[in-house]
Amino acid sequence: MYPKEMEKSVRKVEESREERLHKLPEPMSAEEREEVLKKYHPDYKKEVKRKLKVGVSAGMVVPNEVADIIESNPIISEKDVDLSNIDYDVDVLIIGGGGAG
Repeated sequence: MYPKEMEKSVRKVEESREERLHKLPEPMSAEEREEVLKKYHPDYKKEVKRKLKVGVSAGMVVPNEVADIIESNPIISEKDVDLSNIDYDVDVLIIGGGGAG
């Protein structure tokens, strides 16, 4: 089930399971929690976010991956879009609307 090189570690976990089931970890102090958050949580890491350069949300701080998408060049060319001949005319256009909100 596990690779051979993990057998020693698996045995150690199995041997200590009963003791660990009844032992709660020591709570962290506020300073320790803050340190862990700053080190690992993406909302606390400034290097993983930046301000948007374009659009109505310009200046808003977002994850780098979101900024990359919003600031990227479009996949289609302006020449491929003919607004003088539209397929659908609507008063309200809802994009998305899935379960994500």
